[in-house]
Amino acid sequence: MKTQMVCLEDGITSCGFRKMAAYVAQLEPETESVYISTERYRSVKAAVRGMGDKGRMPDEQVDEIAQGLKGSDLVGFSSMTGYADLTHRVIKRLRELNPSTYIVWGGIHPIIQPEDAILGDVDAVCTGEGEFAFEELLQGLKEGRDVTKTKNFWFKQGGQEIIKNHFLPLMTVQEMESLPFPQYGAPNEKIYLPGQGFVKTTVEDYLLNDGLGYTTLWSIGCPFHCAYCGNTKFIANDAKYKRIRTPRARRRRTTDKCARRTLPPTSPGPHPTPSRSRRGVGHPSSWPRRARCTRRPAWCRSSKRGGA
Repeated sequence: MKTQMVCLEDGITSCGFRKMAAYVAQLEPETESVYISTERYRSVKAAVRGMGDKGRMPDEQVDEIAQGLKGSDLVGFSSMTGYADLTHRVIKRLRELNPSTYIVWGGIHPIIQPEDAILGDVDAVCTGEGEFAFEELLQGLKEGRDVTKTKNFWFKQGGQEIIKNHFLPLMTVQEMESLPFPQYGAPNEKIYLPGQGFVKTTVEDYLLNDGLGYTTLWSIGCPFHCAYCGNTKFIANDAKYKRIRTPRARRRRTTDKCARRTLPPTSPGPHPTPSRSRRGVGHPSSWPRRARCTRRPAWCRSSKRGGA
């Protein structure tokens, strides 16, 4: 089953999507992860104008994006609410080009506003943690089974009837230990460039969009109820989301691995800096404060597009 995972947002940091993309790649190694960057995150223009309202593209670009997705059997979209209108447009055009493509929409927007997401030309929207739910959905589609009872999903049958399923239990710390690290520099990682379509992601794309920082997730969960944050919806769906879940053995392995690949703390940057994620507040205190990697990641081995 040809599968593409699609992320639409400012920049290409997308730490939650990269976590999901890595898991799907374990299930389907040939899966393409594609990034539709609506604005260069670190550009001067973005700094002046702010972020979150750049989900605007001309119809020609929407068509070009959909053309690059129409050959897939399954396409999974991920977006925040600021890019929901653009996602609706891309999904609509994709449906016009290939009515048989199975379209799933996940990410923050379908979790906090599933009533809007399910109105798109989708087959399903993911309303909770996606890894295990998507695995069950994918296996059911491969086997030709009825997947409309898959938890963490809403389904739309016949273009009208909406099936709302309950939530899976939140992942345990032990289950989190089994997850792969976020996907960076995968062979099938691509970015959309106007006029060129989807091309292989290179180091320039990281520099122009997000710099060389390595963004990851150290924990999931949050005890706070900030009015502006989607975590309030996660807690409403499952009160246990207040608990911060941190796979400690995994965190130690990551920290030790990165420490072995860095120069002494007195070396100049750039620095591998784990960020405080929207989905968690923990991070390893032992991370070197000023260090630079002595071994470059896969996507940093060539400065020429198409190189690896």
